[in-house]
Amino acid sequence: GEGDGEDRVIKAVTQALAVPLLDISDMSATYGVLIHIVGGEDMTLEEVAVTGELIMDKVPNTKRVIWGAKVDDQLTGRVRVMAVLTGVKSPFMEGE
Repeated sequence: GEGDGEDRVIKAVTQALAVPLLDISDMSATYGVLIHIVGGEDMTLEEVAVTGELIMDKVPNTKRVIWGAKVDDQLTGRVRVMAVLTGVKSPFMEGE
C-alpha cells in the first residue's frame, strides 16, 4: 500500500492489508509476518514503529515478525508498506 499526507502510514497499512483478490477477512490465524516499509528522507522512526503496531493490531496471534525499513529519495512525502502474511485462510486458496 502507499500513502501520502498527514495519515500516510495509516493509508499505506490499510491498502497493504486490504487485498480484495485474497479476500482475507480473518487474519487471526496468521503466524508469521514480513513487513517492508519504504519512505523518503522525511520518514520518521515513529512512522516505522506505528506501521508495525498497526499491522500487529490486526494479527495479534503472530509468533514471528520480520521487518525492515528503507529510505528512497524518490518517495519524499510518501510511504509504501508491503506485508506478507503466513497462515491466513482464503476461499481462493487451493484445498480450502
